[in-house]
Amino acid sequence: MARWQGEVAQVWLVEPDALEGVDEAATLVPESALRAAPAAADAARLVAQRQGVEGQAWRDGQLLASRWWPEPPGAEAWARFLRGAALPATSDAPPAVQALPLESSPWGRPGGGLRWSSAQLERAFWRSLGVLAGLVLGWQLVASVAWSVAVRWQQAELEQVRAESMPLIDAREQAETARERMAAYVALTRTPVDHALVGDVRRALPDDARLLMWYRDAGRLRVELQSSSTDPRIFVQAFREHPLLSGVVANPSDEGRMVLEVDLDANAGEVAP
Repeated sequence: MARWQGEVAQVWLVEPDALEGVDEAATLVPESALRAAPAAADAARLVAQRQGVEGQAWRDGQLLASRWWPEPPGAEAWARFLRGAALPATSDAPPAVQALPLESSPWGRPGGGLRWSSAQLERAFWRSLGVLAGLVLGWQLVASVAWSVAVRWQQAELEQVRAESMPLIDAREQAETARERMAAYVALTRTPVDHALVGDVRRALPDDARLLMWYRDAGRLRVELQSSSTDPRIFVQAFREHPLLSGVVANPSDEGRMVLEVDLDANAGEVAP
């Protein structure tokens, strides 16, 4: 049971056995609320009830604390009650018990907003819980559907972008392939061809020299020849003025052979394309 005084609520707990046979929809009023409030705004008093005695502590015209005894309390029990209500406790004897008549209407107002019975409140709680669970599940379902739709929409957008960009991608790949081919062609123009080098080598060699082997690996050239001249300096001097073969290295080999090796890339930049 509850009574409201302004923004303060006083609550009384009742044993369930005492409410046996009472209509659940009935409004319960505590006996204390049918006893007139004290004339003073701040007061501590003992009020006789139909059974026992109730100690009350009032502050600013509102019931601050209440305690029931089967008979009037002693000084020590009364002092503990006052201290529990944050009131000054004295060693004086408790006040006299006041016998107040029951009023026709209780003070305060009934439990604000709590006009339903406990059974009605329980039913309302479970219904509200069911609605809340439905809202949560519904929100998750809506969010899942929205997410699925968004994913499909993005996939469709991505496929459209891919379809629109495929011509650009193909054109870029073709351009890169053409650029690589052009770079290869340009590289060829900067590198002397073998038939021109063969002619230059043959003209620079002694008349009796005979080419036995010609091997070229990119910028590396290796030539083996047969000649009556076995002095490497003769062959080095023969190519001293050549723009590509001036760095030739001559090494005698078996059976009167001479091996010429040269790095063509070392002087390739000096040759006009």
